[in-house]
Amino acid sequence: MSSTIIIVTCLLLTVILIACFYYKNKAIQKLQISKVGELKGQIELHKQQIYIRNKNLNKYDFLKYNLKDSLYVQNNIQLNL
Repeated sequence: MSSTIIIVTCLLLTVILIACFYYKNKAIQKLQISKVGELKGQIELHKQQIYIRNKNLNKYDFLKYNLKDSLYVQNNIQLNL
């Protein structure tokens, strides 16, 4: 009788642990999907900015304007490398 209770208890604990891991994994997956979505949005925004900057750079006439002014260091630009 005692061994039956121990076996049933172990099986019940195993099922509870599997259920806990399953739901924790689902929560982690939702968080990961959310973060990936945010990153894709940021990448798309950056792609648009790169396109706009390249388009404007192609229209810029370096011979018409002072090359030194066009290569002016802009300290307010933060690069996250």
